[in-house]
Amino acid sequence: MFHRFSHWISQKNEVTHSEEKEELQLCCLTSLREAVELLLQTCTDRDFDANAPCTEEDSCVHAFGAAFQDCVHVGLNPNLSWWNLLSSCSLIINEPILTQSVEIADMLCPDTIGKSICWLKIVLNNHSLECTMQYILSSACVQLIHASYEDWAIMRCPQSQEAFLHFLHQASPLRFMIQVSTIPFSHWQRDSSECSYQEQEIDPSVQLESPSQPPECSEKMMLNDEEIVEITAVHYPHRHAGIKPWQYLFGVSLAYICKNPYHSRFALIEPTLSIPNIIQECIDFILHNLDTPRLFRATVVSTRIYELREFVESNSTLPDDLQLHEAAALLLDVFKNSPEPLVTTEKYDAFIAAAHLKEQAASVRNLACLIDTLPLSSKLILEKVTFLLHRLQQHSQCNGLDMETAAEIFAPVIAFRNEPCAVAVMPRASSCGTSPTSGVHIPQPTLTKSNSRRSSMSHDVRFAAIGAQLVERLIQNYETIFHDVRSAISAAENRFNTKCDALNAIHTKFHCKLDHAHAPLCHQISRSIVLHAHRLNKPTEELDQIDAIICENPDSIIEAWKLHGFDRSSVAENFEHGGVLLLECIHYLIEHDEDALLRWYDQAQGSTNVSTYNPGLLVSWACSVLVRLLKLIPSDKSIDVFALAMEPFWHLFDDTFAFEKLFTLCCNVFHMRWIQACGTQQRMCLSFTRVTDSLAEEMKRVLEKEVWSVENLKSEWAQLHARDREWRDATLADAESLFMHQHTQTPLSQSLESYGQKLMDHSGILTLDHVARLDQHLPITTQLCNWYLVYSTDRDGSSLDTLLIMSESKYPTLLVVKDANDNVFGGFASDVWRRSSHYYGNGESFLFSFQAGLSLTVYPWSRRNNYFMFCSEEALMMGGGGNFGLFLDNDLHCGTTGACETFGSLPLAPTQDFYCMQVELWAFTCDERHSVPFRKSVLD
Repeated sequence: MFHRFSHWISQKNEVTHSEEKEELQLCCLTSLREAVELLLQTCTDRDFDANAPCTEEDSCVHAFGAAFQDCVHVGLNPNLSWWNLLSSCSLIINEPILTQSVEIADMLCPDTIGKSICWLKIVLNNHSLECTMQYILSSACVQLIHASYEDWAIMRCPQSQEAFLHFLHQASPLRFMIQVSTIPFSHWQRDSSECSYQEQEIDPSVQLESPSQPPECSEKMMLNDEEIVEITAVHYPHRHAGIKPWQYLFGVSLAYICKNPYHSRFALIEPTLSIPNIIQECIDFILHNLDTPRLFRATVVSTRIYELREFVESNSTLPDDLQLHEAAALLLDVFKNSPEPLVTTEKYDAFIAAAHLKEQAASVRNLACLIDTLPLSSKLILEKVTFLLHRLQQHSQCNGLDMETAAEIFAPVIAFRNEPCAVAVMPRASSCGTSPTSGVHIPQPTLTKSNSRRSSMSHDVRFAAIGAQLVERLIQNYETIFHDVRSAISAAENRFNTKCDALNAIHTKFHCKLDHAHAPLCHQISRSIVLHAHRLNKPTEELDQIDAIICENPDSIIEAWKLHGFDRSSVAENFEHGGVLLLECIHYLIEHDEDALLRWYDQAQGSTNVSTYNPGLLVSWACSVLVRLLKLIPSDKSIDVFALAMEPFWHLFDDTFAFEKLFTLCCNVFHMRWIQACGTQQRMCLSFTRVTDSLAEEMKRVLEKEVWSVENLKSEWAQLHARDREWRDATLADAESLFMHQHTQTPLSQSLESYGQKLMDHSGILTLDHVARLDQHLPITTQLCNWYLVYSTDRDGSSLDTLLIMSESKYPTLLVVKDANDNVFGGFASDVWRRSSHYYGNGESFLFSFQAGLSLTVYPWSRRNNYFMFCSEEALMMGGGGNFGLFLDNDLHCGTTGACETFGSLPLAPTQDFYCMQVELWAFTCDERHSVPFRKSVLD
């Protein structure tokens, strides 16, 4: 064949030597033929390694590159360039071999001539020159070729095209490892005596313009053995710097994508339903438009595919303006770029053999067994794709997609076999940051194992021919082959829907008021409460008549509820906060905790010797706080289950009665903490809000752990409480030594008078000695400032609201308290005081105390937790964990202090409960005189 084309060129050269255009055409083809001969001869003559790659050091490479460029430029429209033609072809033909090489070359050089040179070197290294030119000269680009070239050009003349492609085919077995840069290929001429090549000048009409040279600061990088890293030969130019690796979809294993919650919404919810979002959305889009003609056969330009890739990886969803044919092309593109086929390389031969069995029943039976052995992700995706093709066949009269065509389209992308192939290597970037155009040495990137199937069009045709029978069998016998898979999917969907309904029902019940539909459950609970009340107050013989008593005296139900702490005028009014959900939780609690009613009765009647709480208020709080902490308050009409699945406590909802169990646990833990608090604190200062706030914070900390069941959560909660108790007991046991250690007095660095100059206002609490001692423990930047009074109870009244208004935008601040026993203590607040649902501040915060006859005691951050500052509607607090380090009520009248984990502090006062005589809040400024802010009324 090679000699036949050589003979044809010789004949044409003799016959048409007088015509310049044909002479130029034949001259270029002759140069290409001689360059190919020289390439083959050079590789054959190498004694040391016949398979060694050709590099830019070989003169034959320059001859081949220059001859190729001459061939593609002959007859080209003067207003166009070869690079413009390449770019246009890449928009028409959506093939990675062509489009990726064009994209890479476009990034490497700013000018068109340099881009075309880089492109040629890239395709030579990628072993894809022949295949790329076949695409360009195919029927898809015929109109573009005719519009760009003269009639006599090599790229338009059929015989010249055939010779041109044949010469490229002869060079296709050769391996190239060329330095990718804008340096042009040199023209050489054979010397008959020395069989060598020397540079020569050629006609300017044929010669390329000299491209811009690399920057002077660029340097050549040597490929050392220790400087290579493995990379894939297939690049994705659409990926910009903002796309993170965990967002990658194309070129990533489908099994990995199914486990990635970013690309598969069911990844953490139900593995049996987990397939990539994009595949599911594309299939759903097509299923709603099954009658559309030319599905999977319409051409989509590659630039649009790149845009869709970038959007999908950036947003994990399809764009709103997506067209149907674009969705079909994108679906195929996902499978084309998958490293592993759906049938897997390992089982490919078995699938093909089963599909080609003559007996259909045996073939279907074997395929069903093979499907069952596939990985879960492959099994699920293959079922979805086959279902789509099955439905398309039912509408084939409208869409024109018959079974044979569908099989030929999908066989190469879902039923292929990866063939082992070397991985390309590239040198690491130099420390000086050499650019890609500055002479980076890029070895020949052979196709990777995952993408070897794309090396040529014939490769895809081969897999289409082999796998078409398999795809047809899957379509024809979809229901039989995928029966088990469909059953598993159906069961998973039922589980998921049941779980969603249960979660949405929690929110609905929470806001649902009691009505006649809930009368049976309400009556059952009321009967248990009345029965319990009669057991405590009535003789045993009357217990059998409980139903008669309820019927004769309906008011006895309300009285029984009141005896247990639910003191509203009707039963339904006790469920204004919590609704039907609270009713069901109380029913579960009474059924599973036989001591619950007795505890409520004792608390409501004050039967114990300790402070009591309101059981009705407790159950309403427990129900509300659980709904909030479990994030069961939807922002829309329904709960976002997929967002909820990202929470560490998601697996709790596998239990149907998880909420009721947590409610029971919450009520029991509260009662236990209340009794423990009553043993250490006086009744006058025991606060329901304090205990509930502390309990809610503990519950939040436990829910942040990955808990799988309520029993697991209960164990974690017990361990957390045990650690807190152990720390608190150790702190109290070592109180005396710690107390004495922190009272060591530090000498003052300045005189008291100099410290007095820092006070810009008069203080009713602090003395100069107080200021001097405190100033030594302030942050260094604050020590350089003057002090001014922001708020004082003597001046501004006792109100937390007033304190917050007057301290707005001021930080840091120093809170100082003087109790009824003249003890002075407080805390340094690093952030602005404000109401919030969570703690705030930083590690600069600390607590302090001055006790009679003793020096300053400072408690800095212990690093055990971050509970620095907290302010709610009811109180102001500093420190947490065990007890609040400092707690002031809303009127700034009463407060408490206890051993605090945040600051490792002891109680700041001799007694844990105290009355506030004076409260002051100081801020800091570098000005000599501070401006008096406009004082707003608390009514504003």
